[in-house]
Amino acid sequence: MKVLNWCFTLAVAAVVAIGVVVFAEEGDASYWVNVLREMDAEARKAGREALIAMGAEAVPVLAEACADENDWIRWEAVNALGAIAHQDPGSAAAAIPAIAVVALTDGNPHPRWRSLYALACFPRDLGEAEVVPLLLAGLEDPDPHHQWYAAVALAYFAQDVAVPLLHEGLDRDDAYERWEAVYCLGFVHDAASVALLAGLVVDVEGQEVRIRQEAALVLGRVGDVAALPALVEALGDPEAAVRWRAASSLARLGDASILPALEAALAREVDAFAVEQIGSAIDQLRVEGS
Repeated sequence: MKVLNWCFTLAVAAVVAIGVVVFAEEGDASYWVNVLREMDAEARKAGREALIAMGAEAVPVLAEACADENDWIRWEAVNALGAIAHQDPGSAAAAIPAIAVVALTDGNPHPRWRSLYALACFPRDLGEAEVVPLLLAGLEDPDPHHQWYAAVALAYFAQDVAVPLLHEGLDRDDAYERWEAVYCLGFVHDAASVALLAGLVVDVEGQEVRIRQEAALVLGRVGDVAALPALVEALGDPEAAVRWRAASSLARLGDASILPALEAALAREVDAFAVEQIGSAIDQLRVEGS
């Protein structure tokens, strides 16, 4: 009986596979969007690849799918549009407003962040001419959540106008939005940003691990030596995830004077991965200082 069941399963799979091939030749973009909606992972992969391969022909349907009620479909739609834009920007340009709506209004961070990837796939001149103005307009949206999404998107596109809102975002009630604020300050920041991020890194009692570890990484990307004292202090954080990120950022800042602090941190470290990362930071600074 088990053998019969196994054979039946294989037969059904073969029929499904044949059906996908047939429809692939006859179907249009709407068909493939429905494949993404209803079938299994392999079929969704086939649908994704088919839509991207269709290029300009798929753009109107994908633009419409950006407003689909299904979160997964919105993610797939902006993802496919980004791939098409990367291959042939002109063919996907008409979908920029639809992608921007996802970036500015989608309450699910997965399609919202994927829409930023899609918009970034357009050439820089097209982004500055068509994408950035749409994002700037989002700052005028009466919905404060949408204003926040606009600030995040503008930071992704290195627009300094987002900095004041990102600073305010460090105190938002939503934990994920606080993380977004920290992460985005790695793209755009001012002199005050370093002090704010440094304060987060050392606030063991008041900030969750995710915020402290992201702030430690971002301070390395910002590259301001004013962050050195906070990062050295973070080498003593109770969480290894913060300690090794602080060490990595100290290496990026390139100041060999903090080698003794790193060596002391390595001597007391008990987490294997943190030992590896702190050791790597020490080696990097020794090479750079020699």
